[in-house]
Amino acid sequence: MAKVLVLDDDRGAQALLVKIFEKTGHETISAGTVELAWSKLHEHVLIDLVVLDNYLGHEWGWQFLRMVRQSPVFRELPVIVYTGHTERSSIVRYVELGVQRLHVKPYQADVLTMELQKAVATGWTARVMEPTDSVLRRSRLTLADYGSVLATAARTIDENLQLARRRLAMPNDALLRGAMTSIEQQCRGVGIAVIDQVMRQVEECLGGNDLSGAVEGLRVVESFLRMIRHRMLSVMQVGDAAAVVPLSVDAAPAAASQVIAEVGVKIGGDIIRDVLHRPFWHFGPRLRRLVRSPLLEEKALRSLWETAPAAEPFATLAECMKGMVNGAALSVGELVERVQQTPGFAATYATVIERVTGVAQQAESTAALSRVMAQQGVAKVLALLAVARMSAVLPQRGLLNLRPMHRTGLGVSLVALETGRLLKLSHDYLLPAAGLAHNAGAWLLAVREPEAYAIALAATMDGESSVRDAQRAIIGLDEQEAGRLFLAATGMPEILQSVATWSTQPSLCAVKEHVITVSVVHVAALLMQAAGAGSNAQAAEIVEKLKAPDYVAWRLLQENGVKLPFGVPEMVGTLTEIAATCNWTLHQFLDRHN
Repeated sequence: MAKVLVLDDDRGAQALLVKIFEKTGHETISAGTVELAWSKLHEHVLIDLVVLDNYLGHEWGWQFLRMVRQSPVFRELPVIVYTGHTERSSIVRYVELGVQRLHVKPYQADVLTMELQKAVATGWTARVMEPTDSVLRRSRLTLADYGSVLATAARTIDENLQLARRRLAMPNDALLRGAMTSIEQQCRGVGIAVIDQVMRQVEECLGGNDLSGAVEGLRVVESFLRMIRHRMLSVMQVGDAAAVVPLSVDAAPAAASQVIAEVGVKIGGDIIRDVLHRPFWHFGPRLRRLVRSPLLEEKALRSLWETAPAAEPFATLAECMKGMVNGAALSVGELVERVQQTPGFAATYATVIERVTGVAQQAESTAALSRVMAQQGVAKVLALLAVARMSAVLPQRGLLNLRPMHRTGLGVSLVALETGRLLKLSHDYLLPAAGLAHNAGAWLLAVREPEAYAIALAATMDGESSVRDAQRAIIGLDEQEAGRLFLAATGMPEILQSVATWSTQPSLCAVKEHVITVSVVHVAALLMQAAGAGSNAQAAEIVEKLKAPDYVAWRLLQENGVKLPFGVPEMVGTLTEIAATCNWTLHQFLDRHN
């Protein structure tokens, strides 16, 4: 599979080229301006060919080509030009700069295919980053060991790149010199063949007080960092799990940042109703004095989990979990049928895939959907389909602002799947179902008894009560037990019941066969908390906690025979990027139903 960058300001031409290359199994990245094309060239890894339009409205294709030929990294990148302007001055510019071929529009599929074959045959990408098999022979590493080396190199380069940027204004600074030496050594070690030229250029710019040139050189190093991370994910066979560039999520409105909506509410329980004339969380420290016994009687409590499976969103939740547990028996054709029966899924799915991988995808036809899903895998598409279906039925507004709960609960399903893929577990279909099971009890209480759930949350605000203790005292059971009872009532496997019960405390899971799944979901839940944290400090605290090599989840996984593909800090760094991508993906599906 080759990768083509298309620079054409005509959207119709872009779409045509996507179809032409996709039919022969190749990936296409599109841009309509010189600036965007230059940015995409740096964002994406090892483009095989550029298809360049000559006239771009207010720009010319040769302007982009000149930038390419002046780059120490991309100067050998094959470029073909299509033009409707055949004046001699334009042609001379392209010939002088060097192109593989000039063609007169319109685009022709057979010609494009032939030109792509020629470009791939040049092997130019190997002169930028040494092929994997070549690195393995040279270094005598196994594929798994190479993955670990790549992960360590990525972390080290990232740290030193940040340090170098901070100290660029001090060209003789020892820390800057040390950072640049480390970057060069790490890049060379993992197969970046042109790192010497790039660092020599940065050195020359620093010596000549050309700060902007040095900054541009470090931008090239950032491209190498993306190449290294991309190869690491490919080596670990999770190359489609993390976005090629970070995907930001718009900050939620101030009102939505609270777990509890700031409105006066009618709260169950006579004494509570009489006393709370203001928003109830103001009374958090006093609530335990107000509530002498659980607000729900035994009959009401039992109806929580016994009647829920017949109502939304719990009927869909149960159906999604069952579908994933039995996913191994599902063919791509059957999955396509399910996708086509889910309104709006195909369009959102195509948008997500394009933003995450950077590659345009067609999803209008059954054949196009089948091709994309075969690449992604049935388990991953099933997990995304569950996210789409749950996003449509989960309540968006009410007494509580449930969006953070929905985002985290659905996100755990996606992150658990990707964590299992990274660890090479044979849990592809079970793990996303376990991710949904993790949050089943919280959904049950928050959706069906929002007042009591809110009071329990408020009761923890004095810092003396845990959430579990408060829920038991005020509701009569905690969300872990509620999840277990609901899953039992819907006939879910015992392993999912264990996840609902013990994923917050995996060391207490008494069933040895369930410990691996429980531990993976525990890690996924923490990663999603970090991805959606309201502050960088909060996210950093969670990530640092997970990076400890003796953290309980890593210890339990290794004690139960799971071999980590690389060191814990590198594992967490990779999974943090994956969780950030999953967090962005969740917002795309949830926003459709706001």
